Amino acid sequence: VVGVGAYAPSTVGEGEISGASGGFELIVETSTGVPSDVRNAYGRARVGFLEEELEGIELWPVRVKDGEDASCLSPGQASRPRILGVDARALEARRAFEALGGQDIGQLWGSLKSRTSSGAIPIVGDEATLRWGLGLGPGDLHQDVSETGEPITFEVVGVIARSFLQGALLTSEHHLAEIYPKSSETRMVLVDAARGRTN
Repeated sequence: VVGVGAYAPSTVGEGEISGASGGFELIVETSTGVPSDVRNAYGRARVGFLEEELEGIELWPVRVKDGEDASCLSPGQASRPRILGVDARALEARRAFEALGGQDIGQLWGSLKSRTSSGAIPIVGDEATLRWGLGLGPGDLHQDVSETGEPITFEVVGVIARSFLQGALLTSEHHLAEIYPKSSETRMVLVDAARGRTN
C-alpha cells in the first residue's frame, strides 16, 4: 500500500524551502519498507522507476521508527513518539525549513550528524510537537530504549518553526539505523519536483 500526500500551503511562503513544506511538493508513505536507496539510479531501477519518468524529480528517502503521534491532534503527551531518520547532510545543504531561537538552519541540520557532547542522539522537531506534544525544549533529554532493551538518550538540539512532518522527532538516518536496525526502515519519501511535474 502506498499513500501519497500533497502539501497545500495555507499562507504565502509556506511552499518555499524555508517554509513549512521545506520546498517539497509530495510525501509518499508505504506500508512496507522500500528495499533500495532511491537516491541513486540503481536503487530506483530496483523498485521499478524509469529514469525518464523522473526527469526533474528528486527523491529523498526517510527512515521511519513507528511511535505515538506527538502532534497537536493527540489528546495527551506522547511517551514514545514516532521518529524519522533524515538525510541530515542533504538537508543542511538545502537549508530546508526555518529554525527558531536565532539558530542557523544549516547548523541545525548539521548538528544531527554526530552525537552531542554528552553522547546523546541529537533530535529536532517543530515547535508544536516539542512543546505541546512532548513537553520538551532545546537542551532537554528524552529517554527511550533500543531494540535490545538498552537505554537510549536523545537530546533536543534545535526547534523548527513549522513543518509538515509535525508529530514526529527527527534525527539523522544513520543514528536511527544504528539503534533501531530492525524496527525502522525506509517507509517515507519526500518528493522535490520541478514545477508542473507533481501531476
